[in-house]
Amino acid sequence: MKNYKKSYLNEMLLILLMMISTGSFSKEKGDELDLYDLGSELSRCAGDYEFASMVHKVVIKDNAMAKLLHEHANGWQTAGMANYYFSGLTREASQVSAESGKETKITQWLSELESLEKGNTEEVLTLTGAMWEKIGQCNTWDAVVVDSRKRLKKAWLSRPKVEDF
Repeated sequence: MKNYKKSYLNEMLLILLMMISTGSFSKEKGDELDLYDLGSELSRCAGDYEFASMVHKVVIKDNAMAKLLHEHANGWQTAGMANYYFSGLTREASQVSAESGKETKITQWLSELESLEKGNTEEVLTLTGAMWEKIGQCNTWDAVVVDSRKRLKKAWLSRPKVEDF
C-alpha cells in the first residue's frame, strides 16, 4: 500500500509540474470577466493552492512542495486583491475580499475532505485528483496573475508619499 501511495503521489507531482510549466493564457478568458469577478476567481484559486499546500505538508510530509504551493497561493491572492482594487474597491476592502475568497475555498475543500468515508483510499484519491484538476485550471491564469501583480505594484508606487506633502 505504501509503494502504491508513493507512486501515485510522485505521478501527481509530475503532473503538477507539467501543468505549471505548460500553463497557457487565453486573452478571451480575461475579457469574459470584469475585474471584480476576476479578483474573485483568482482569490478562490489561492484557496486551491493553499489547500494543496496543506495536503503536502500534513499528509505527504513534503515541506518543499508545501512551501512552493503556499507561495503560489500568496501570488494568486495578491493578484485577486489587485483586480478587486482596480474594480474600484478600497485597498482594505480589496484585501478582505481576496482573503475571504481564499478562506472560503479552503473551507470547501476541508468540508469535502471531512465528508469522505474514513479509510476509503479511493475517495481520497478522487478528491486529490479533483484538487489537481482545479489547480491545472488555475494555472491557465498564470499570465494574468503576473500582469495583475505588476499593475498593482506600479499603481501603489506611483501614489504620492506622505512626506511629499
